[in-house]
Amino acid sequence: MGMSGQHWRDAIKRDWRVLKFASGTYRGDLGIVKQAVWQDGKSLEFALAEAREDRDLVLRAVRDNGSSLRFASPELRDDKELVLEAVDQDGLALQFASNALRDELEVVARAVKQNGMALAFATNRLRSNEQLAYAAVKHNGMALAAASPDFRRHREVVRSAMRNNVAVLRLAHRDLLRDPDLVLEAILCNGAAMQYASLGLRADRDFVLKAVGRSAWALGYASPELRRDREFVLECMGVNNMAFEFADNEIKGDSSFILRATSLDASPQRLNYMKTMTHDASVKSVMDRRSQFVRRTWTAEDANAFRRSTVAMRRSARDAGDERSDERRSSGLATTGSFVTLGVGAGRSTNADAAAAQGSFLTRRA
Repeated sequence: MGMSGQHWRDAIKRDWRVLKFASGTYRGDLGIVKQAVWQDGKSLEFALAEAREDRDLVLRAVRDNGSSLRFASPELRDDKELVLEAVDQDGLALQFASNALRDELEVVARAVKQNGMALAFATNRLRSNEQLAYAAVKHNGMALAAASPDFRRHREVVRSAMRNNVAVLRLAHRDLLRDPDLVLEAILCNGAAMQYASLGLRADRDFVLKAVGRSAWALGYASPELRRDREFVLECMGVNNMAFEFADNEIKGDSSFILRATSLDASPQRLNYMKTMTHDASVKSVMDRRSQFVRRTWTAEDANAFRRSTVAMRRSARDAGDERSDERRSSGLATTGSFVTLGVGAGRSTNADAAAAQGSFLTRRA
């Protein structure tokens, strides 16, 4: 026994996907289809042709899901107001609009504002529109691929796209990839942009040094010759310590290079970074200044210097401890190891200390 109309309405009210399994009688029933569309605009897909011609129903569907425009009747896909509602919800719904509307500036501009990649579905005339190209790449840099190929030579359009996504440089004309100012600006956004620079710039010492100053990643995409050049790597580290991470593996595994790098700059920042990069935190690390001291013969002068420094450190520690002890006594709280004594009265603090030393207890004096 089949389900009645009321049963279908109740089932679809609970889950719009049930409409897919209903018979043609019910999928063409506006009342039942509306129940589904009010839940999800995608349900318009399961409605029959006569239901897809209902403007109010389709309008409700595209407001919920712009891509539902694809299921509307051809007449409604040429309805400007309805199409604007669809592209406001999903710019990519432009692909389902009529050819006439895809050639209308206002419609395409609204679609591109919502999703830059919608420019791909505009007519060739509008894809060559500079205003639309700017709007598209500002929203999504990769929309440069959807614009007219002429914009790949346009410095300002590429620059705007690059600020959104530096990967767009792979679409740019090779002349722009030789522009040091443009590439440096891209590297400031993302050091990986160096990989799109021309071979000439990637082998240019001055340019690479400037690039490393903006991002250490830039050295990773420099020419192999520069990454193997020890003097140049040291120069890059002077600008950005992290450049060491992107040097040639032979350099990174050479302890003599590491020793020289830390000799030129023994700042805590460089030493700590180099120890982290080489996983070398041992006492005899080549990055530890003490390693240079213990390698030579120990002399009487060294022994005296060591003795003096040790005595000075002990004296300093003792003085600091005495000051803390005086502060505790003046407040009535004396601490000896793990023993604590609370006392009232300055004249009895010495006795309290002696009592605390006899065992682990807490004494409170009235």
